[in-house]
Amino acid sequence: MIVTDRPLVVDGGLATELEAAGHDLSDQLWSARLLLSEPEAIGAVHLAYYRAGAEVATTASYQATVPGFTAAGLDRVAALEAIRRSVALAQGARARFAEETGRSIDGLLVAGSVGPYGAMLADGSEYTGGYDPTETVLRDLHAPRIEVLLEAGVDLLAFETIPTVREAEILLDLLAESDASGWL
Repeated sequence: MIVTDRPLVVDGGLATELEAAGHDLSDQLWSARLLLSEPEAIGAVHLAYYRAGAEVATTASYQATVPGFTAAGLDRVAALEAIRRSVALAQGARARFAEETGRSIDGLLVAGSVGPYGAMLADGSEYTGGYDPTETVLRDLHAPRIEVLLEAGVDLLAFETIPTVREAEILLDLLAESDASGWL
């Protein structure tokens, strides 16, 4: 469990910085598409945030789900590998920053981003909660991503833009089952 007696500086918007660098994120995978096509761009944004003073890098896995990647033509194994890559990119940026500055990686964290079910739908419902899948569907969507993020070595989980209490409760149950730390 991560406990701190002071606030931590978290990175900013990954997609915003990727778009500012000229990357087109207009497809359904959003920034997760770059995990497949231009992973170095994601690593560069993580590194820039560490250089700017961030103590926490949030992985490019907000939109990265097995069903989302499957719809884009990947099989389950490749989808899970892409989620793993999101962690490796943040960890690599952290290591590079520590090497550049002579700073220990202690206190520099990688948070595994877990976006809502609506993010996979790519229809804006991630902000409104305008979806109503069963508990089983929500668990089946979130559990594999959480498992892979933790196996890949994130320090904590970041449940982001969760618009419904029911989905939040399911995510918190999955967090408790994993014995990991996280925020919602």
